[in-house]
Amino acid sequence: MKPWIKSIFLMEVKNILTYRFEFWMNFLGGTAANFLIAYFLWNFIFEAQGLTTLNGYSIQGMTLYYLIAPLTLRVMDADSMGFISREVYDGSLNKYLIYPVEIFIYKWISYMVRGCFYLLQLFVLLGFFLLIVGAPKEFSITPTSIGIFLGFATLIMVVYFFMVASIEMISFWADNIWSLRVFVFLLVSFLGGSAIPLSFFPEWSMPILKILPFRSMVYLPTQFLLGKHFELIGEALLTLSLWGIGFCLALNFLWKKGMKQYTGVGM
Repeated sequence: MKPWIKSIFLMEVKNILTYRFEFWMNFLGGTAANFLIAYFLWNFIFEAQGLTTLNGYSIQGMTLYYLIAPLTLRVMDADSMGFISREVYDGSLNKYLIYPVEIFIYKWISYMVRGCFYLLQLFVLLGFFLLIVGAPKEFSITPTSIGIFLGFATLIMVVYFFMVASIEMISFWADNIWSLRVFVFLLVSFLGGSAIPLSFFPEWSMPILKILPFRSMVYLPTQFLLGKHFELIGEALLTLSLWGIGFCLALNFLWKKGMKQYTGVGM
């Protein structure tokens, strides 16, 4: 490992651990709120309809889904809000331009460290769920499904990084892109299946969801971890690869255009 990679890695770990109480409380508080809301909502729906399963989910399975899917979204997002645009706005981008490492490599390492911490939290909570509640009968979490999920977790973080970085390049021309980033996050959450499983979406929307990358970012990796839909692994890999290449090219183009008008004193 190159010394500068190790330095960036250790610095980011130190930043997280310095405020570890806040880091874990924000994580656990948000997770608990989403989990409890989903549980009580779906428990009411199951009881009101007198159902034991709904679209292939039992109440235990639905509860587990609403634990894993939002956490997968959090792993992918990894606190990336404003992680480049704020440097453009306040002029602190200058220091990255003189670093011996490119800004995107620096930001990528920082982003990955935070994503890995959230990934660790995901498996800690998953372990607690399986220990206390047990595995729902419709799911099969195995070492193979975990390995597939870990591979996709890495890939979706790469694609999401390129996507978010491309969007934040707009900060070279716009005064504020915060609302746009929030909109994109909500779009990924809804169309990715974090808000509601995509199996509940209308049939006419399926061709659109297959084209967009969001299904392969949240819903399918969650399904793979739960031991389902392995036949869609190839499709998910192709979708993520094509969109990842597209976002990478967009990022490269926007970065070169933006640097031509960057003055070094902020926006």
